[in-house]
Amino acid sequence: MTIGDKLFLQSDSSMITVKAVSAALAEKMFIPVKVNRMLSMFSIIVDIMGEKTCLRIIQKFLKNIGINENLVDKVSSEIGAEWVISQYRIKRKFDTVVIGAPSGGIAHLSTLLNAPFLTQHFLICPLHPETNPDDKEKIVGYGKKIARRIRDKDPTLEIIIHYDPVHDRVILKHMSTIRIKLTRLPRKYREFIKSHLGDEGTILFLDVVYPWRQQVLDENIHLQIGGLGGISDVDFLYGNERLDEWLARQGSKYRSGWAMKDYPIEQLPESEWGTYYGLEEDIKSFAGEQGYRFEKIRVVHPQNISEITAHVFLEALKREDIDVKRIFFDCFTAINPIFNIETSTLPVWLPFNCFDSYSFAEQFIDKNPGIFRKEPEILLTLVPSFTKTPDQVPVMKWIELLSKHGKPHLIAVNERHYPFDIAYYLRYPKELKKWKKKWKKPIKTRVSVKDVLDIYERIKNSF
Repeated sequence: MTIGDKLFLQSDSSMITVKAVSAALAEKMFIPVKVNRMLSMFSIIVDIMGEKTCLRIIQKFLKNIGINENLVDKVSSEIGAEWVISQYRIKRKFDTVVIGAPSGGIAHLSTLLNAPFLTQHFLICPLHPETNPDDKEKIVGYGKKIARRIRDKDPTLEIIIHYDPVHDRVILKHMSTIRIKLTRLPRKYREFIKSHLGDEGTILFLDVVYPWRQQVLDENIHLQIGGLGGISDVDFLYGNERLDEWLARQGSKYRSGWAMKDYPIEQLPESEWGTYYGLEEDIKSFAGEQGYRFEKIRVVHPQNISEITAHVFLEALKREDIDVKRIFFDCFTAINPIFNIETSTLPVWLPFNCFDSYSFAEQFIDKNPGIFRKEPEILLTLVPSFTKTPDQVPVMKWIELLSKHGKPHLIAVNERHYPFDIAYYLRYPKELKKWKKKWKKPIKTRVSVKDVLDIYERIKNSF
């Protein structure tokens, strides 16, 4: 265990991406959230008592995953890099190392490439006094104080206070969410690459330019209000009638958006999924010095990576003469790349459970009618967010869409309790193991960077 296990939120998308790839390279099933006896007991209680009980339990649970303020002085680029490389207990050499923005799509792609993934992003959640989630001045004030301490220790880091009073509403009551991004290649990453990347190997850089309007709080410190879903950055800043109506249903008197006064606005790469500036140039320079090839995939949206990966997986199936019989629309942090490999199940990763991810699924089906012509088995999982957000898509709407094109199966989703279902995390790995045993048909093909780049060039104009 490293200090990073305590500092960084282990259920964050970036940590999950690294751990999912690590497990897949070791040919192991990945369990996104470790379920202990207490959580199992809570899940049974919630099943009986319902939504309000769930929220009370979640609030107590959140106090245990946040970090005390005195730990933040340990945060640095090298501590982050040390945590990442500690996940790869592998001594062999690889043809490729992938670096950049995390996502479920890149977890599947790295697995197909048989390549470690080194993330640019890390999330810390410092605890603060109990605060109304709409009290932006207090919450941003807590975050700004922490961000300055991190920045002053390691000025190479970009720090984003990620304040999302809609999707993260249940979290903000007790903690801040602060994302740090590497702008230089840490020494630990350099050492790992030199010891694990073969001679003339390739560093594949993943550049996701997904834009989001952020407010400039200080040098290297930005504020992002809201995040990916079905609500725009402008609406998060200035509000709209739909958000005001939703706030009223939440019992909040707050209205008209969450923009902070007197701070300029810049369009920057989105906090959770976007690739921040500087790291690419440092990697390219390092690759040239060491004699490695440098390649890049540049996309606008993280779902574009999901689409590229699906087509790369299709190519792997084609090489083994395997028909597409199953498709898995996995979601957010509910990813398990080895499941797809061992069952020959096409992965189509959804960033979240909201309308933009629903639209992406709809577009993917429309753009790829040949995949769905024989009405395949379609698996769907939706991560519970523990808040009924205004951009959330009802489970039945998802089922109606998928039913038109195949035989849908909900994985671990309880329609009655969604999105307040703690027991989801208990059911998810169990159900995947059951389906893996039933559908076991591994694909042995792994692809090359050239294969990926060829497919990227072929389909990038369709995004």
